[in-house]
Amino acid sequence: MNIDRTKPILLVLAHNGRSYIKKIDPVARVLGLQTLLVSSTSPEQDSHDHYGVLAPETLVYVPLDQEITYKSVEKIINHLWQLGCDIRGVISSYEGYRYAMAVGNAMIGAPDCSPYAIARAMDKLLVRQILADKNLTRCCAEPFSPADIGKKIGEKKYFAKPRRGAGSYGCMRVATEQDIRRVASIQSGMELDVEYAHIFSGNYEYMIETFVPGDEYSFEVTKIDGSAIILAIHAKYHDESNGIALEVANSYPAVALGRDEAHAGITYVASCLDALGLQEGAFHVEARYDRDTNAWDIIEINVRIGGALIDESVEIATSGYSHLRSWIESIVVRNYADRRKLLRELEVHSERYRRDKGESGSGTIFFSRYGPPGAVVKQIELKPGSRPPDIARLAVVAGTRFAPTERSHFLGNFLWLAKPENISRDLKILGKHLDRNLSVAYENLEERGD
Repeated sequence: MNIDRTKPILLVLAHNGRSYIKKIDPVARVLGLQTLLVSSTSPEQDSHDHYGVLAPETLVYVPLDQEITYKSVEKIINHLWQLGCDIRGVISSYEGYRYAMAVGNAMIGAPDCSPYAIARAMDKLLVRQILADKNLTRCCAEPFSPADIGKKIGEKKYFAKPRRGAGSYGCMRVATEQDIRRVASIQSGMELDVEYAHIFSGNYEYMIETFVPGDEYSFEVTKIDGSAIILAIHAKYHDESNGIALEVANSYPAVALGRDEAHAGITYVASCLDALGLQEGAFHVEARYDRDTNAWDIIEINVRIGGALIDESVEIATSGYSHLRSWIESIVVRNYADRRKLLRELEVHSERYRRDKGESGSGTIFFSRYGPPGAVVKQIELKPGSRPPDIARLAVVAGTRFAPTERSHFLGNFLWLAKPENISRDLKILGKHLDRNLSVAYENLEERGD
């Protein structure tokens, strides 16, 4: 490794090359850090160009057949220490490595949640039970049991999801015996999903909970020394037409929320994070607001920044201050006075500040599109149309094969700038515009011969 031992290091953990490295590295450079990438993808199986801004000699690889674990992170840190390096922080946008990240930060003394708090927060059933004990949720949850839930169908609305998971993996309403059988089928296939194995971490259990009513929103949160700053609140939109709940669109600002409703949500989300002992770092918290009861309730808490184009939307809303940047700074800034200064700066970029000032910032609408399980992409093309997206990120190329599991298989994410007063109208217009201009063809798997 060609490492500048005079410059402190930000260690980035990536899974199969997936990270925000093109956004992480510029922030690290501004902070006077060098970025060192550790990836489970070997050089032979991926091009250095995939990582964009980093020169090949600055990459550290863990062989593909060895997933990054907290033990491998400890070994890497010890090796860098032996070289005389100053490691300022560890970061990973991949949920499966979040625990290893926390272990690494604890080892080097960087501000982060404890590994115990991270592990607990990644168990969605345990999170629901803790919040219920503290009267922070009205939702009742229990392990999924086909026999038990079969007796309850018709009494209440129920929702099933994995105890550990990412995004909308296998999340669905349960209202019929057919739904119960489908959940059991998804659960049996989870152990075969190699790509998500590290996220499940050996826990393939499902949970069932009473359905949380209301409109859904996400809170993009950074916590520093226990203080929670919400940089943005996004409105979220789902499609359940095939039975699985897929997030198909987001918008900022959340125009349906009044100032007091937004402030109540901010206070509520901060209370939930405190109840779980999550005092440092970045969080993507999903919650619903029920107008009939004027109450907020948690959907789930993610111990990372949001996916899709949420970070880009936050950067637009704050006129240049991304959620990822705030996360990095919360880890690597150590001096107490500098952390107080950082907290004040974040407050000026916060949702609460903009709401109090009567400002919304620039508006965004962004969509996610998905492919069918087991399909092989033959061709994909986004035509510009009359109103091309301001940001377009295709996630696949010809030849991409989707795993045969019922989870979100991203084709791409697409963002448009929008005036806040036009968001309701533009959501419909732009969604149809995207579907007309996104052309995707799939191969017949049987014809492929493998």
